[in-house]
Amino acid sequence: MIVIPPASISKVPMDKCIQYWFAVAGANVTINKRLAKLRTNGQTVDIRIVGVFIMRKISGMEAAARAKTTQIEGYSFIGDSSQSYGIIKATARRSPDQQSLISEYEIFRGDLAQILLDLTNDNEKIKYAFGEQVT
Repeated sequence: MIVIPPASISKVPMDKCIQYWFAVAGANVTINKRLAKLRTNGQTVDIRIVGVFIMRKISGMEAAARAKTTQIEGYSFIGDSSQSYGIIKATARRSPDQQSLISEYEIFRGDLAQILLDLTNDNEKIKYAFGEQVT
């Protein structure tokens, strides 16, 4: 059995993604979460390059993430005369290798955590221990 303390992984909900891949490899995994329930707030997270590649390997994740993105298409710079003098568009869907300043997969941290929880919750090899911590 593998126990993953959340402090060993960054603040974004990557613990659930890592536990998914351990379970795919055949391990029984428990994630201890200090809070009593899933943290559903937080700032936006950009899924980019390798993250897009990994997301596409997890069945159903890309569609779920796309449904919850912030829907930012880009930024337009407007001058005093109300004319646009520059546009930065979001990364194109075709190639995660070509990135702009805006990710097409900009999603709130809590939404990403919920998606990963939903995608792993029914797996018998994966267990969540909310309200617990490793000391």
